Amino acid sequence: ATGGNAFGSYGIWASSISGQPSVTINGGAVVTATGGEATGNAEIYGSYGINARLDSTVSTAGTVTIAGSTVNATGGTAKNGNSYGVYAETSVSVTGSTVKAGSEGENGEGIATAGSPESTEYENSIIFNNGEGAVYGNATLPGDLTIEQDETLTIPDGTSLTVPESVTLTNN
Repeated sequence: ATGGNAFGSYGIWASSISGQPSVTINGGAVVTATGGEATGNAEIYGSYGINARLDSTVSTAGTVTIAGSTVNATGGTAKNGNSYGVYAETSVSVTGSTVKAGSEGENGEGIATAGSPESTEYENSIIFNNGEGAVYGNATLPGDLTIEQDETLTIPDGTSLTVPESVTLTNN
């Protein structure tokens, strides 16, 4: 999913007239979502790989849930707004997955929420936030993974990474 050049640009945008917008990626999915160039003059117009909130002017509880999948999400550039790989108004939850989230914009982050840092929950997963990767819990690589030359992956004490026979881990 690729966002074009517009006031706000979204690869995947969960929007809801009523209720809570959410994005759920699961079941072994492999997803690439990229925001394009956001040209809007106001700060509310940004570029997002994956965005879960009502719209760019009204903040409403929104969630992103990723389970057992592989996700690459990149926010593009934004004239005045923010750029996020993955953004949710309320929470981001990743379980048993690999997520690479980054931003091409000046005001950007890989994964972010409007809430506190406790609004992100990573369990048995590999998370890359703007090229800095870490293993959370006891992760099993769900699909092939390439660690690019400008990226790092840390496996902290007390965590583990299992690479199944049918999966390839390439460290550049």
